[in-house]
Amino acid sequence: MVLNMFRIKKVSSLVVSIVFFLSSTSSFAETTTSTTGNFSILKNGEVAPFMGVLFDPMATAIILTEGEHLEEQFRLKLEFELNKESTRNKLIVENLKIDLKTTEQTTKIIVGEKEKELEKLRKMALQSSDYTWFYVGSGFLGGVLVTILGAWAMGQASK
Repeated sequence: MVLNMFRIKKVSSLVVSIVFFLSSTSSFAETTTSTTGNFSILKNGEVAPFMGVLFDPMATAIILTEGEHLEEQFRLKLEFELNKESTRNKLIVENLKIDLKTTEQTTKIIVGEKEKELEKLRKMALQSSDYTWFYVGSGFLGGVLVTILGAWAMGQASK
């Protein structure tokens, strides 16, 4: 359970990191002086109409598509991690179901054997002879005989 919570925390921290990164990249793209930029296509040898940084068409394409590429890359990574954790959790649940089923079957077998043993002991208890009255009666007769013999012996000793 603790391991499962650790994985959930790991995935949630990954999601938060990705969201934070994606939200911060758009803020880096904005300039502090203006929210609208100038764009001009220059031919070789022309003078730039404003101060700035010059990019060739390939660099411009890379800059324009880099954010989409990173977003798609992180979306795919997030989807992969979520699917991986989901599959791992399904495996854990299936293993627990198997353990539960095995435990239930084992318990049924043990309870069945205990019930058979109890039934066998009940039959033995009912079939056994009860010698309680014999022991009580013989104890009583033995006591009477010892008392009579003791009294007779005392009578013989006193003569």
